[in-house]
Amino acid sequence: GSLPILKTMSALTGRLAVDVASHYLKSSQGGSGKLLSGIEGVIPAKVLILGAGVAGFHAAELALNMGAQVTVLSRGRQRLMELRGRLQNNKRLKTDIASHDSVSGAVSTADVVIGAIRDAGGAVPNLVTRAMVQSMQNGSVIVDACIDQGGCFETSRKTTLTDPIYVDEGVTHYCVRNMPGSVPRTATETLCNATLPYIQLIGKDGLISAAKTDNSLALGINTANGRMVNRSVAEALGLNVS
Repeated sequence: GSLPILKTMSALTGRLAVDVASHYLKSSQGGSGKLLSGIEGVIPAKVLILGAGVAGFHAAELALNMGAQVTVLSRGRQRLMELRGRLQNNKRLKTDIASHDSVSGAVSTADVVIGAIRDAGGAVPNLVTRAMVQSMQNGSVIVDACIDQGGCFETSRKTTLTDPIYVDEGVTHYCVRNMPGSVPRTATETLCNATLPYIQLIGKDGLISAAKTDNSLALGINTANGRMVNRSVAEALGLNVS
């Protein structure tokens, strides 16, 4: 049930979300002027991550490594347990089930909120209301890393790499659909590393034989011999599977 190619881009997106947030917290960028990591004698910034999947994990890992206080909220209890285990139960990490109350409470005290949820159905739930954003301190930062699925903030709207941010309710919003595009060399190498084994398998055995021996490859085929063969893609585009 995993998406091996998307997984690599999600990992990169999660790390970029923290990097972007750290940049826009600076007062020179209109932020609150807090250092994400803090420093000796100064409390570090609070980072809230919505989602405990691949992007959420990598965002949490980097934020913790930078010294931030991190809270991860998810509707999946098992994913939260796995995330805590992989992050070795870091003392600066808090996890909880995502609910209206838990999200509202965490958002109100966060310096950074990262939306890192994904829905196989194509659209993510709107977890953060405008009222919740209003409760945040001016100069705080929102990074909506799931904007390509509609975004999980009521105040989100799509932005671009050339015009990446806007301020709404006193909070900086970064809602770029293709975040890995900001680091094209790293993104390209990462994507090549993920796709190369499949390319080599197809080159060696041909598409049909390769698909018979590798189920993940078979599930990733969208079209074959001029026909649409992937049901999910067909439904999304209003086409028939043939």
